[in-house]
Amino acid sequence: MTSELVRIARRGPVCTLTLDSPHNRNALSARLLDELAEGLAEAAGDPAVRVVVLTATGSVFCSGADLSEGAGVVASRLPEIMTSVRTARVPVVVRVNGHARAGGLGLIAVADLAVAAEGSTFAFSEVRVGVAPAMIMVPGLHVVDRRFLARATLTGETFGADAAASAGLLSAVVDVYKRQASMWLTSKPHRMARSIWARHSRRTSSRSAWSHTSSNVRGNPPSPPSNDGAWVIGPQRYSSYSALTVRWTPMSSPR
Repeated sequence: MTSELVRIARRGPVCTLTLDSPHNRNALSARLLDELAEGLAEAAGDPAVRVVVLTATGSVFCSGADLSEGAGVVASRLPEIMTSVRTARVPVVVRVNGHARAGGLGLIAVADLAVAAEGSTFAFSEVRVGVAPAMIMVPGLHVVDRRFLARATLTGETFGADAAASAGLLSAVVDVYKRQASMWLTSKPHRMARSIWARHSRRTSSRSAWSHTSSNVRGNPPSPPSNDGAWVIGPQRYSSYSALTVRWTPMSSPR
């Protein structure tokens, strides 16, 4: 029997999706992306779920594309995954358990909240082999300081969790040895959900939803292109710019 690469677990109103592909450092293979898409859809379709947490096993959150399958796999599926996260009816929180590279940063940038352990490191490593981080730049431009993003994507240099938080990629940095990560995410899931629900319910425009999702966002998000949907993502093209910018509308506040 083939083991699952994305495990789904529920604890009250919290649904946790765990990337579990240690043999390739949780790389974005075709199968993992398929299972992740299915997990997000399953969580979105469950009315009892109020918060989705995305994390991974091992010391690496995600190493980016699975190079053994070619770049086309990620280019064809990752935009769909990021759109699913961005348009989910409930908040999506990424718990970065370790290092993240390339496409893994896209999953972090597109989430509502992201928390990482102090020892986590990040890098747009694809630029070192001549690949532009085109897909990741779509959510990245909305949450990360532009000067920082320019340097990170031009050099491919590694940066730590504190730098990622200061730049807006992360919402918080925690000390795992003090169990801050568990407290940050699991002590009051209902309260966290209610807080995010109320905050988003006051925003009606896609611009304000993007610019206020994280308290670390700096500057204003770029205006959408005039022909709405002409942003090219690698060999792909999103059918609508609004698919990545319009947030979910709360149905009711969790009790």
